[in-house]
Amino acid sequence: MLRAGYDVKLASGVITAGGTLGILIPPSVMIIVYAAVAGQSVVKLYGRRYVSPDFFWALLYLVYIVGWAMINPKIAPPTAGRADAGSLCRSG
Repeated sequence: MLRAGYDVKLASGVITAGGTLGILIPPSVMIIVYAAVAGQSVVKLYGRRYVSPDFFWALLYLVYIVGWAMINPKIAPPTAGRADAGSLCRSG
């Protein structure tokens, strides 16, 4: 992301927040660990849990990042196309 010209704060924030979203959206490691520690059934805990708030947080996060990039275009420059993005990934 840094080689593509993205802002350092945006790049680190996206990676950090994406990692925290990963533990919320099922299959959640957090529920499995809690079930093991508390002696509960993993299936019952998944059944009691509502998934929609997690996807709401992911959508809200996406809207925030896109809105921030639209207000301040310098933090997230547009890419020239898929070929350029792929070449950045393969270069190193």
